Amino acid sequence: MFYLRLGNLPQEVTEEEVRELLVKYGAKEPEKVFFGEAEADVEVDTKVDTKGGYAAFSDREHADKLAERLNGMYWKGKSIVANVAVMFRE
Repeated sequence: MFYLRLGNLPQEVTEEEVRELLVKYGAKEPEKVFFGEAEADVEVDTKVDTKGGYAAFSDREHADKLAERLNGMYWKGKSIVANVAVMFRE
């Protein structure tokens, strides 16, 4: 499983809004979208005015391309930080 890690998201953003953003910019439907900690030891941005989220994909190349598109994008008043984290725990 490959996780697209999204940082510097606005506090008020919902999982559905993140899912819509991903699909708008070319994502195949993510297997899941969630906030907080991933299912492995990964640091999450804990600043008061931002939050981090993840979208799970089975295709690494697809996740990499999406991270490249989204990284640095200005969305809802924040500059998104996007990269791919590989989780080894099943």
